[in-house]
Amino acid sequence: YGFRPSNLAVPIASPLDSSRGVDPTQPKTLLPIPSTTVVDAIQNSWQQQRRKVDVMLILDRSGSMNDAIGGSSKIDSAKRGLAEFTGLLGDSDGLGLTIFSTQADVLSPVSALGPKRQALLQKINGIVADGSTRLYDTIAEQVKALQALPSKHIKAVVVLTDGLSNIGQRASADELLPDIKPAGENAGNGIKIFTIAYGQDADVNGLKKIADATGGQEYSGTPQNIQQVYFQISQFF
Repeated sequence: YGFRPSNLAVPIASPLDSSRGVDPTQPKTLLPIPSTTVVDAIQNSWQQQRRKVDVMLILDRSGSMNDAIGGSSKIDSAKRGLAEFTGLLGDSDGLGLTIFSTQADVLSPVSALGPKRQALLQKINGIVADGSTRLYDTIAEQVKALQALPSKHIKAVVVLTDGLSNIGQRASADELLPDIKPAGENAGNGIKIFTIAYGQDADVNGLKKIADATGGQEYSGTPQNIQQVYFQISQFF
């Protein structure tokens, strides 16, 4: 792959040679491995030094989320995933929670997580599944709300759904894309959408279109792996 060996006793050979612009005699100076005290300080200060985020979590709570896969209820496992994600963000990060079925309900707008962490966990625990799937309109509304939020944090939406959108003004992912795709000179700072296709009935192609259009990523989730999926998404922040 073109990396130098980490073991300095291993001789450097092709492709690390002068014909490819590499000076095999370098480096002349080697930096020592940091002490455990320095490494601990770096890791402990990461939450303070990293750029903060504003994230809106969107959860499909339609009736099909009551179904069980592999002995686990989809809604209960998804709630555990949301709780896992909440625990991974810092107090100064912004976090919000929206649930949707036949209609969308903002249980908590995006605001600093620290003062409301426990209250948000209680709201997550109280979610019940019922109704239809108002997916695309809900995403459009929450992207618009995040765009209006006056902060310089990284902004993202994380949406989990287990089915096809079957209610609302937007009938397809293609009709949603103009509302969410970043444009203009600040497109690189646009809102990224991370989508989770939860189970076999989810619209994987549509969710992938949504994620790709915003620079996010689409994931496949099950009740068995959903906590790990939310953990993987948290690593982007």
